[in-house]
This record gives sequence, C-alpha cells and structure tokens, in this order.
Amino acid sequence: MVALLIGGGIVLGVVVLAVGLMTAFRDGQRGADREQMFAVGDCVVWNAAGTVFDRVPCSSQRAVDKVYAVVELTELARCVQVDGVERAVTLTSPDRVALCVGPKDIDPSKSINNVQRGECISSEVPPQRPRRVACTESGARKVDARVDHPLPQNHPDAKRDCINAGAADSTLMFYYGADGVVDGKHEAHYRLLCLSDARG
Repeated sequence: MVALLIGGGIVLGVVVLAVGLMTAFRDGQRGADREQMFAVGDCVVWNAAGTVFDRVPCSSQRAVDKVYAVVELTELARCVQVDGVERAVTLTSPDRVALCVGPKDIDPSKSINNVQRGECISSEVPPQRPRRVACTESGARKVDARVDHPLPQNHPDAKRDCINAGAADSTLMFYYGADGVVDGKHEAHYRLLCLSDARG
C-alpha cells in the first residue's frame, strides 16, 4: 500500500490518504507456471519488488496474500468492490483476467472496501489497515459520504468532492482504489471516503 499526504488547502486538518491497489504483471514466469490458472482461494507470494508472483500452498509460511475474486480484465474496477482486496493483478496469458488479491489472514467483513455512509472505520493510517469498527470504538471515524471513482489518485479537489456529496463538515479524506494499464490505456478507479470524528 502507498500513502500520499496532500494538504487540504485553507481547510485545516484535511489530509488525503491514497491507498492504491497496486497492479502487477505476471511477467518473467517460466513455462507451465505461466499457464497456471488462478482461482478464488488460491494463495500467492510476491518477489521483493512486488511485481512477480506465483501460487503457493496457503499452509506455507510464504503465503501472504489470497485471491478473493477473478474478473475480466476490462472489469478491473470490480476489484475495488470486493471485501478484503488490496491489489488488482492483471494477467494476459492464458486468459485476460484481473485477480483481486488481499491479505490471507484477515476477516474480509471488516475491510473498508464497501463501507457505507453512517458506518465507521478505525483511525489507522498506512501501512496499517483501517477496518470497519463500531462507531463507539475509541478513535473511530464516521463515514459522512462515499464518492466513487474520483480521479486522478491525487485529486486536488477532494474537499470539494465531499462538499458536493453533502459532507462539508468532514475533517479527513481517505482514498482507496485500483489502477493499472489495460490494452495500453491507464485505468484508475478510486473511492473517496469523507470522514469525521464519530464522537462528534
């Protein structure tokens, strides 16, 4: 995950945290390995650069991430909608698909991918993972609004997006999403959460 801090202009206390679902390409694999199909529930391991991966038994200590969904390559944006997913991995051989991948040992129901207005998330910032929590939990942030697909990732008008969504009093903006290259074109799909202190 990547964190990006952007000043909130004249609005004090506004921070934009961009948490990208990194896109990797399964290049450099050998022979039959390249032809392996990945399925929901498969566990994967990454190289040090996070750009090449392969399947490993989920019981392996090397297994860190798991495939939560497999979608058509042209539907990369759907990975953002899958609970637990933190990466979108594009494959072009043998099939053109995107793997929606996330940490192996988390509870997907606690992920923030599909959090709704009125729900709350924890106050962790990357590299820690924010999660869905009860609004009574210490430090909880209430979702005042959710804006789908604001672009680009470092969108300078995040506060304006929140105002337009009816969340003018939000004090924190949190981005998450997926980006990558599909058929030579850059694809980026983000969600913006407009947040405030759950205690009011």
